[in-house]
Amino acid sequence: MFSLRNISVRYGNTLAVKPVSLNVEPGRTLVLIGPSGSGKTTLLRVMAGLVRPEGAVCFDGAAVEDWRAVRRRIGYVVQDGGLFPHLTARQNITLMSRELGRDAGEIAARTDELASLTHLSADQLDRYPAELSGGQRQRVGIVRALMLRPDVLLLDEPLSALDPIIRAQLAQELKTIIETLGTTAVLVTHSLSEARYFSDQLVLMRNGGVVQIGSYAAFEEAPEDPFVTEFIEAESML
Repeated sequence: MFSLRNISVRYGNTLAVKPVSLNVEPGRTLVLIGPSGSGKTTLLRVMAGLVRPEGAVCFDGAAVEDWRAVRRRIGYVVQDGGLFPHLTARQNITLMSRELGRDAGEIAARTDELASLTHLSADQLDRYPAELSGGQRQRVGIVRALMLRPDVLLLDEPLSALDPIIRAQLAQELKTIIETLGTTAVLVTHSLSEARYFSDQLVLMRNGGVVQIGSYAAFEEAPEDPFVTEFIEAESML
């Protein structure tokens, strides 16, 4: 779905992402992992069309020329849901569908379908973000991202700042949704356990560059850099 060729991002004199090339395969989940400042969120924002890089970005086999058209085929989940505080959960979820003039009955049916998948009640949908828990806000953000039936779901640390029980429940629900809908997904996380749970392919980043790409098993059995082993052992120690 995505093909990145020699992508790099520079902020002033700082090279935030060094030249990176990778493919995101249809129907698969790719996880970007690494320490803070490694460039993983910047790379995700490149795929969302929010950061203009050097290099070539292809989407669904074609070079991206009109990001507006591509964005309608992408669902983007930011940390803590990223909801508009003056709108109810339902209004947040349906905002883009209403802007695009979708049928009211179609919008209502899609909202009910996704709310059922994420275990959001009608009462919760009619609350404002400040009246929802962190896990509920994140569920609303996921539903909003899925409303337009995107080809790709981009998730920036969707389970961060949640307590362990809610985090585990939401992880199970999110994985079920991705598998049920057959959605291509790219997920950013600091957590190796999350990466292991979600990923078909794992990309470990450090200082703006890619250290290794492959399965979690390959990271354990055939690390290509001492940092791979260091990263795994640090999580195991904790």
